[in-house]
Amino acid sequence: MNTIWNSIRKPSLYKEMTQRPLWRLVLTLLLFFMLVTAIQTFSMAKVMNPFLTFMEKEFPAKMPSFTYDGNELRVDAATPLTLTSRDGYHVIVDVSAPYPKDSINQITSGVVIGKTELYIIERGVQPIPYKQVAIFPLANGTVITKDLVIQITPWLKPVFIVFLVLFSFVLIAWTFIQITIFSFIASVLASSRKIRLNYRQAWLISAFAFVPAALIDLLNFYLRSPYVGLAFWVAVFTYIYHGVGSFSERSGLD
Repeated sequence: MNTIWNSIRKPSLYKEMTQRPLWRLVLTLLLFFMLVTAIQTFSMAKVMNPFLTFMEKEFPAKMPSFTYDGNELRVDAATPLTLTSRDGYHVIVDVSAPYPKDSINQITSGVVIGKTELYIIERGVQPIPYKQVAIFPLANGTVITKDLVIQITPWLKPVFIVFLVLFSFVLIAWTFIQITIFSFIASVLASSRKIRLNYRQAWLISAFAFVPAALIDLLNFYLRSPYVGLAFWVAVFTYIYHGVGSFSERSGLD
């Protein structure tokens, strides 16, 4: 915990921190990034759970017949049509326009089933093209129907859980790949300032810098602001710069 706190509060201590046992530092950082990832995946599960429950329990009875040919959804009913409105959570099917703006704007939490995309509304709008969530590619002339979707609805939650697990592993792996990439930037920055770093030190400086950046990224997971996204990169470079500076002679440490 001390490592995480000092990574955020005092980049001037990065040199001292790199002298601790490597296995302990890596384990601490791994646990921290796992915690951040777990919060993100839990939030994703919380957002999607009402929709997956709707698909399992209400979709067969309330969704009108439809076909999807790989290009657009065609519904055998007039839309927009509200399929459910429970506890402030709404599911609306609206294929009346390429982008169902009116339906999206009228709800703050829920899902809009559009002509070519599924729109997740929760702290903003997240469009998901149907082509990205297709379980299998459609051959020419093949269409997805309501009956076919009903057959796979019992598998939606298990598949989503597997997706979250894989997503978590990929996200953690990507974090360490980014740390490795930025360790070279730390080395170049150190060289430009005539500071000698070995690879272990450069990698750890980069890893420490990603601790506050990961918290900013977690905040942006909820806010979805380009300004907060920019703050992520500003934090990485700023902490690396000051972390490298902790190795300078002026820091009082050799």
